Amino acid sequence: MSDDIKVKSAFLCSYMSNHQDTLVGYVAYFGKVKGAKFAKMESIDGGGMTLTYTLADKSTGSVRVSFDPPLLGYDEVRPRLTQMKYEAEEGLDMSKAPQIKTFRFPPRGLTAFGIVSSAALAHYRPEPFTEFLLNIANALPGGVFTFQLAWYAVAAAHVLEAMYAAFLCGKHHAGPELTLKWTFAVLLAGFPVLGALRAVIQKLRIDSIKPRD
Repeated sequence: MSDDIKVKSAFLCSYMSNHQDTLVGYVAYFGKVKGAKFAKMESIDGGGMTLTYTLADKSTGSVRVSFDPPLLGYDEVRPRLTQMKYEAEEGLDMSKAPQIKTFRFPPRGLTAFGIVSSAALAHYRPEPFTEFLLNIANALPGGVFTFQLAWYAVAAAHVLEAMYAAFLCGKHHAGPELTLKWTFAVLLAGFPVLGALRAVIQKLRIDSIKPRD
């Protein structure tokens, strides 16, 4: 009955890699490991999940967290992991909304900003680049329409991401200055900066874990 979970183990492990605070919570609470700062889901099946972890001193280890009762199928994975997440957070007294006190612009954000700038140039075609950009656009399938569509898609995505960043900053009491920095940076560079913001929040949640006796 659990074969469908094993088949999708790689996908689940990849998905959970974006939820560091949750994985560390599993390791600390269910695996009873103290001081874990990083965790990775290596595999999952109907009986449980295997997690590796890294401690503050860079030493590593692994732990098997069993499901009780075992999962009967793939449809039970998400609700069980969610239930265990909340149980771990409560048991570890993990902060749900730690305060954001820092701003960090990731190196990948520069690449993303370059792409956004290129899309903006292609859309508005300012002098003295008008003729050059038109020649490039006309050489592509769809011509100028392709550039315009790309710009609108990028702009819409970044506006939505910036709104989400502002929401996260408000939820985590970042204050006006940091909220403006994070929101504006996400508006300009998009997902890489939003990912950095989420990483900051996850680290704060991990650091809020109270040591267990």
